[in-house]
Amino acid sequence: PSDMPFEEAASIPLCLATAAVGLYADREKKEAPHFIPPWLEGGIDMYKGQPIVIMGGSTSVGQFCKPAP
Repeated sequence: PSDMPFEEAASIPLCLATAAVGLYADREKKEAPHFIPPWLEGGIDMYKGQPIVIMGGSTSVGQFCKPAP
């Protein structure tokens, strides 16, 4: 964003990657949830309209999330 200093904006990819790994990483344990990422075929609308609860959204990972309209 144009109103954000470079130093703050540089942390956005790290926060995005942290959230993506937490949500979409392959799991060794079968009881752990596994979500299909939106960048894979069929993943973009797979969870459309379904609610999600994210704990720890006040950290740097949740800082860049926008609430759904």
